[in-house]
Amino acid sequence: MKVLITGGCGFIGSHVAERFAKEGHSVYIIDNLSTGKLDNLHCKYKLYNINIADKRCSEIFRLHNFDIVINLAGKIYVNESDYYLGSETDLLGLVNMLTLANRFKVKKFIFISSGEVYGNAQTLPTTEAAKLKPLSDYGINKVLGEAYCRNWQNFYNLDIAIVRLAAVYGPRQRIHPGRFAVVSLIKAIMTDQEVIVSGNGSETADYIYVEDAAFAIYQIASKNIADKIINVSTSTETSMAVLLKKMPFCQQTKQIRFGEISDRVVRRARLDNTLLCQNTGWQPKYTLEQGLAQTYEWCNNELDSEANKPEFSIRKAFSAALPYVENLGLFALVTAFTLGGYFSLIDTRLGIDYNYIYIALLGFLYGKRQSMIATFLASLLFTSGFLMRGGDWVALLYQSQYLVHLATYLCIGIVTGYAIDNKNRIIDDTAHELSRLKDRYEFLEKIHLEVNDIKDGLYGQIINSDDSIGRIYSIVRKLDSLEIEKIFTAATEIVRDIMKAEMVALYTVNKYETYLRLKTRVSMEAHKYYCTNSLKIEQHSYLNTVITNKCNFINKELDPNLPAMVAPIIHEDQVIAIVEIHGLAFESFTLYHENLFRIIILLITDALIKAYLYDQSQFDKKQITNTQILIPAEFNKVLTEIETRRELFDQSMALLKIAEKTSDYEVLYQKISALLRAEDYVGLKDDGYVYILLVNTTKEGVAIVQDRLQKNGITTIQV
Repeated sequence: MKVLITGGCGFIGSHVAERFAKEGHSVYIIDNLSTGKLDNLHCKYKLYNINIADKRCSEIFRLHNFDIVINLAGKIYVNESDYYLGSETDLLGLVNMLTLANRFKVKKFIFISSGEVYGNAQTLPTTEAAKLKPLSDYGINKVLGEAYCRNWQNFYNLDIAIVRLAAVYGPRQRIHPGRFAVVSLIKAIMTDQEVIVSGNGSETADYIYVEDAAFAIYQIASKNIADKIINVSTSTETSMAVLLKKMPFCQQTKQIRFGEISDRVVRRARLDNTLLCQNTGWQPKYTLEQGLAQTYEWCNNELDSEANKPEFSIRKAFSAALPYVENLGLFALVTAFTLGGYFSLIDTRLGIDYNYIYIALLGFLYGKRQSMIATFLASLLFTSGFLMRGGDWVALLYQSQYLVHLATYLCIGIVTGYAIDNKNRIIDDTAHELSRLKDRYEFLEKIHLEVNDIKDGLYGQIINSDDSIGRIYSIVRKLDSLEIEKIFTAATEIVRDIMKAEMVALYTVNKYETYLRLKTRVSMEAHKYYCTNSLKIEQHSYLNTVITNKCNFINKELDPNLPAMVAPIIHEDQVIAIVEIHGLAFESFTLYHENLFRIIILLITDALIKAYLYDQSQFDKKQITNTQILIPAEFNKVLTEIETRRELFDQSMALLKIAEKTSDYEVLYQKISALLRAEDYVGLKDDGYVYILLVNTTKEGVAIVQDRLQKNGITTIQV
């Protein structure tokens, strides 16, 4: 099956993806990686890095024709601002997934909800029929999602299952201040941090290990379950105090502190998993102790990897500090020259205040932030120089030329800084738009490449499949000939290859419909099946049925003395030949293979009739006048084809040369025509001698023919 998992790079989603991949299904993931990580996945998958509310998701559905969609995308909102920012996106994304699932005929849609929807349930364990009284924003959001799913199911008849998860914990769980974040508690204990627990430790939850939860979701997805809302839990109530005691090494820490608990937190929780167990046979594999041990081991490895990471990037720190360092450096340079007496702040020869250059340079290089700092420092330097030259604050504040001078600093700083910031903003906007277009291009390119891969795969299936239309077409092209002998050879090969038969024989029927003469045969094992050269029809009831009724024979009794299948080749309402199959596999005795055999025979019949009609139209050109003696060119063609059959199929043949040359071919043919079988050939070769080609004959048969010809005054030599 093709399974789409939204949020498949997250904590639970990655485990669900791995479970489906292990079971041999094709896994596709939509995840914008806002909280999920690619490092979470350790299986074969195909990822689309977009939001589930994105319109481009329709291209993904159109391309892959998913069987199951599992909606895990969403966030756990730990504060009010996160809730209002993210819940709208999650609901829009859910609606988008439901719409696409309905439009593209998805067989099953699974919405992953939470036990948080029950709130403080009045009865424990809580069944699926309990009233929904969510306390948290997260629970409210899940109730809304369930309502959308139920309405969609009612209006569009979409098969939707709602899965309410208990408190899932395990490897890959993110650290957050949520009540069920077991990983947060374990890492706090491992790093000797103060462990703060909401409540007094008596609050309970139904903890389920993530791999158990993932397998339960897989079971629900793969089975036809009538119950559309199912709890996934261990149906076990565990208090926070008990949980802490069972955590590895928890007893070594003394920094556990119990605190206040919000009214919006569930005090007790235990979900009834009866429906899950009855419908799927699922049972939890991990005990709480085993799950905590697995989680502890993962946390330990995570802490080791984090310890090996550098705390900060020197390059990033240097890049961030560089503008300030250059600003102070330029200011120090201007100050040193000014106070050192090399030149005054204002160059009287040029009429330029070097602070202008300093402010403008910083503004052009780094924008308004650095230009404002430069403006402040330049103003400080100007004021200090004025006071050091004997000025006072009164003169500075009341003489307009000094205030104007300081104002020009500010103007230069604002103008240059604003100009550069505006330019950078335009560049950033352009880069953002370019990035957006690039993302769209990469997405469409990815879709295009996948379409090509699927197209190539389908083409390969059509062409290479043993019994596909393409396979039949490629093989039947061998029948595209106007030479009857080539068609006989190709026909037996085609039947053998397509029907996977161990032996195929083609017989021609004499004009009185009394005898069958073997024309050609092909066998995978040359001597496994004996094939007589001549069959008397009245001695074989199945042959009499085929020829009289002009119908196929199927050996439904599996009689080992009879062929597996027989089909007649009919021309002008008369059976002119039959095709027999021997050694057919038992699983091939189906209506499908019967129809396949019938189609192949029809194709062979058409090819033979076409060649026969052509042969009749060319009769005078191929044979010597008033005889059936083939001219040298035509006789050589027949001889070559029979030689090919002998090499490929070990088919017997004999070539007799009439010892005396003659020019009266008509008389010669009248003497020998009655002495030969209908399937034998007489032809003239380039050496001027007449030859007789005996097909499907034995040594004894050759001797009989030679003796018969000798009695009629015709001496022959076997070549």
